[in-house]
Amino acid sequence: MAAAAPNITKVSLELGGKAPAIVMEDADIDLAVKSIIASRVINTGQVCNCAERVYVDKKIKDIFMEKLVAGMKQVKVGNPNEIADLDMGPLIEANALAAMEQKVEKAVRQGAKLLCGGHRIGTKGYFFEPTVLDCATQEMDIIREETFGPILPIVEYTDIDDAIAWANDCEYGLTSSVYTQNLDYAFKIMRSLKFGETYINRAVPSLRNNCANATRLLCHSIGTTDESLILAPTGSIRKGYPALSLVSDVHKLFRQS
Repeated sequence: MAAAAPNITKVSLELGGKAPAIVMEDADIDLAVKSIIASRVINTGQVCNCAERVYVDKKIKDIFMEKLVAGMKQVKVGNPNEIADLDMGPLIEANALAAMEQKVEKAVRQGAKLLCGGHRIGTKGYFFEPTVLDCATQEMDIIREETFGPILPIVEYTDIDDAIAWANDCEYGLTSSVYTQNLDYAFKIMRSLKFGETYINRAVPSLRNNCANATRLLCHSIGTTDESLILAPTGSIRKGYPALSLVSDVHKLFRQS
């Protein structure tokens, strides 16, 4: 950035993320579970704009956790050079594997409850079990620091304003996601989240038609897919954001009351 500054040269930076996923009381739980798992295990969790922490409404937490843990246990892990039909491969290196073990151990010491995973798979390669940590709190390192691996910490909330505040309480601002069947809630929360992208009823980002502007530790981008709704924050969020929101096939996403 310093080298680009004298000529005001545009730069594109590959930065980190700690994407929150907020699951509301009226969410389609099966959809939320499927999307969040897919987001966390894609490329073995080594994707900076996929879900890294989950805030779930207390009223639906039990059933959400039951389905989430069952789904994570069903993730098929292995060597893609040997098995074609896999959900997740290895981490990139030994240091990454060691980091996952350390992060889980530290989270448990700080009070999180390990529900599944948390360990290396085998002795050959850098494979790590898909992991779910319950009873996480906002102060824990597993919530505040980028994980970059297949670990999902879960935070319970009773007030949506708390969930929004906790989601915004981090140094990263790349992506976020919200699960609800109420379009009014979706727009309200989207406008309150200080992230470059907010996905509605999905957590895996679009790789098509994206444009980016760097601001704080985030990348602002706008895009749509045929299956989902991606909303870009309006200018009311943060100075410099374009006042744009793109909607694709909203009628497919929200049930009519």
